[in-house]
Amino acid sequence: MRTPRVTPPGLDPGPTSLAEELGSEIDDARAISAELGLRPHCVEVVRVHWSGGEVGRGERTERRAELVPRPKVEVRPRQELSPAGVVDRTTVVLSEVSTRYTEAELKDLTRQGALGPGDEWYFEISVDGRDPEATRTRYVLAEPPERRAFEWRLVLRGQGTAASRPVRQRYPAGP
Repeated sequence: MRTPRVTPPGLDPGPTSLAEELGSEIDDARAISAELGLRPHCVEVVRVHWSGGEVGRGERTERRAELVPRPKVEVRPRQELSPAGVVDRTTVVLSEVSTRYTEAELKDLTRQGALGPGDEWYFEISVDGRDPEATRTRYVLAEPPERRAFEWRLVLRGQGTAASRPVRQRYPAGP
């Protein structure tokens, strides 16, 4: 039986379980899959701030952070008929997201909190992120992050492609 560790305030307690102790080795093994081309999806968290206090107004400032090592991406396409036509209800499951991300970091990355009126965030997924012309599809978190033994699991819902979602421009009223 393990004796619980007591850590003085302000010091990092380090790994507290075998799963946490093996976290870096597991991430290294997952990185090999990406290097071999077995994980071609680049998953980035994109945060955008508009200086005009409203989405689409003012100067756009963007920050991107890629999830590394690349997670396993499972696309679950689904379409529904509605009076307006076909509605895309595609979901994406990101599994094998590194446990080196803390819950607080994931909540910050996934913006599980209030956004300001001039802020937006989304996940952007592309196949082989080296190609700037690759189709990038936007998603948002559909469920809270789920912690498992050696991974985090995130479920996303589609927001359409970046190219199909032009930025709304607002112009001052004419004379």
